[in-house]
Amino acid sequence: MARDWKLHINNFAEVEQYYHSIKPVISKNHSKADDIRPLHNRSTKHERIRKISDDIYLLMDGYAYGDDQFHWSWQAPAEEDPKPSEDEMVMLAAIAWIREGNTEMIKIRNGTGGQMHTRRYAFLDWALPTDMRFLPEQGKQYVWYLGKKYYSPKSETVGWTAYNSQNVMRGGSFRNTYQSCEDGMFLLFEREIGSPVWNISSRYAPVPAEVVVKHRIKKDLKREVMEYAESFWDWAVSMGPILPTNDGKYVFRMRNELIKLGVMSDKSTMSNGGRYISPKVKKVLSEPDHEARLPLLVMFLWDSDLKQANSVEDLKKCRGQFNRWINKTCGLIETIEEIKEH
Repeated sequence: MARDWKLHINNFAEVEQYYHSIKPVISKNHSKADDIRPLHNRSTKHERIRKISDDIYLLMDGYAYGDDQFHWSWQAPAEEDPKPSEDEMVMLAAIAWIREGNTEMIKIRNGTGGQMHTRRYAFLDWALPTDMRFLPEQGKQYVWYLGKKYYSPKSETVGWTAYNSQNVMRGGSFRNTYQSCEDGMFLLFEREIGSPVWNISSRYAPVPAEVVVKHRIKKDLKREVMEYAESFWDWAVSMGPILPTNDGKYVFRMRNELIKLGVMSDKSTMSNGGRYISPKVKKVLSEPDHEARLPLLVMFLWDSDLKQANSVEDLKKCRGQFNRWINKTCGLIETIEEIKEH
């Protein structure tokens, strides 16, 4: 039977009621004491509700750090995979419902490790209250609530039990990637019991603003340069089939000539595509009789596919290469840093 799009647990009282409405699974693998209470189908019993105390219930997706029955290392023998403590279970559960006096809280935890955790993402979206969604956006995950999104960071915490046992089995690689103690990488919403509105806890540290680097063409300067670069393009089209730019020694000699004339930096190599001195390049482009004009043309032909062009479509592609080459060599690219708030 397919599950509903939402679990429909919206407050602490409903968590309690849901827990008591489910009979525990008893089988050759699980005793009544294991208290396996599936959230949906008994065939997916790893997705379950776990009571820690009268004031703490966990919604667990199974096969993750902090699960005492469906271990994250489910292929390992039980004696090699000791069970986590209840404190670790509360720390690492996908969702923890907590009651403190007249306050109810919901703690939401993304997966552990930098990889994708698609099963955790789907579980959180399903098991969160009906007015919350857990959705990805551009490689990050967020809890959406009342039109706002709250960044849900991935954790590096595995708990003390897994950390200690895996250090013995896997050594430094595990120790250098994960940690045993709480890293605070979770979301915590809280409200007064009976209130319809959740508030993000003051204990929540939002993701730092991201610096986005963008590149923009200096259009005014581009128009100025293209007034004399067009003739250089026409010359390139006519000379491309003739010049021996397949001869590495010839191209190397032309590059050295540009370095000698100060049009290219002496740090230029064939592998880095050349480091051009923009004012000198613009001067060469603007003077049809400049002595560096032929070496500069050879370097453009070396960087482009113009010599192999034999159709209108090929020429269009090469024209795009020319535009990008002009932008680079004439210093027409402006780098802008923008602050992106999450």
